[in-house]
Amino acid sequence: MEFKPGTTDLQPALATEWKASADGKTWTFKLRQGVTFQDGTPFNAEAVKFNIDRWWDANHPQGYRNAGKIYEIWSQVFGGFKGTPDSIVQSVTVVDAATVQIDLKQPFAAFPNAIAAAWHPRFDRAICDGGGCGNGTDRSQAAVCRLSQRDRGGLFWHG
Repeated sequence: MEFKPGTTDLQPALATEWKASADGKTWTFKLRQGVTFQDGTPFNAEAVKFNIDRWWDANHPQGYRNAGKIYEIWSQVFGGFKGTPDSIVQSVTVVDAATVQIDLKQPFAAFPNAIAAAWHPRFDRAICDGGGCGNGTDRSQAAVCRLSQRDRGGLFWHG
């Protein structure tokens, strides 16, 4: 999902549907299918989980905390990191290749807006495993990790 230009309203993008459970503590996201990273790796629920885990888990090997990347905005928006008592995010689950579920400690109506924000770059795990996404601050490396999808007009999806 992304913001409609000039607004704070969400529209489908890489997430095509999203909904909260009745208690507002579980969010389910349906993902656009047929999208790949530039290296051909599929964009799917595993890729989404990988990226959320990188931001949320202070001990994640591709979190680059040792390089000074502390994802301070994550703790400000989501209350804390994995394992801390104030973390709103409690778990991230791959339901199937096109569905990811995120369980929260408490209802958070703006969760889709917060997770859609531009400060959350999406990287291909294979590129990160090879060190290609650095600490997430090098724009030239981040460009390699952009997502693309051919549509009927031959254009690319720029998520």
